[in-house]
Amino acid sequence: DASHELRTPLTVLRGEADVALRGASRSARPYREALDRIVAQAADMGRLVDDLLFLARSEADDMRYEMARLDPAAVVAEAIDGVSALVERRAIDVRFADGAAARPIVGDAKRLKQALMIVLDNAVKYSKRQGRIDVGIVQDKAGAVIAIRDQGGGIPADELPRVFDRFFRGETARAETSGSGLGLTIARRIVEKHGGAIEVASVEGQGTIVHITLPERELAA
Repeated sequence: DASHELRTPLTVLRGEADVALRGASRSARPYREALDRIVAQAADMGRLVDDLLFLARSEADDMRYEMARLDPAAVVAEAIDGVSALVERRAIDVRFADGAAARPIVGDAKRLKQALMIVLDNAVKYSKRQGRIDVGIVQDKAGAVIAIRDQGGGIPADELPRVFDRFFRGETARAETSGSGLGLTIARRIVEKHGGAIEVASVEGQGTIVHITLPERELAA
């Protein structure tokens, strides 16, 4: 899996460098453009390697979690802030009901923020420009339930059962955005490590909603 995913960006990097080196002497602009593309591909590769390392360490149960009592609304707010640049570029209206009634949870703030940013990033990428995303928290007997709903194109019914599979990317995802297909796999690992659950429901043409349930737990000594 790793070799397959790394081969394409490596091929692009080599191709960009070869073209720049073989060409006759040119102005600075084409070289700068080639370097910009190389930097972008290198950044994508860096993120992919980070994701692969996370999954490998998670599967080996070698991932350390710093557990503490947390306000789930504060973690959600930080995650929303973390995707603000992408939100602004696409002029998305993110509406957050602050979840003041949600009780504290026990978790790793950094990891939970990472999982939430993965879901929010997907919601933004697959929303129409100037679209809307609703984020809310409710408290039920299972714990704090975070809901993230977008108004994008939705996920086809035949693809929905596979959204948490490693490297799976549907036809729309491959056509419209870049990515490794590891995001939701990582998000699920993080949520399950907290004793929680993550579920995706979608109607093609009407949008997608993700529910993340984080149970109340005692902080270990």
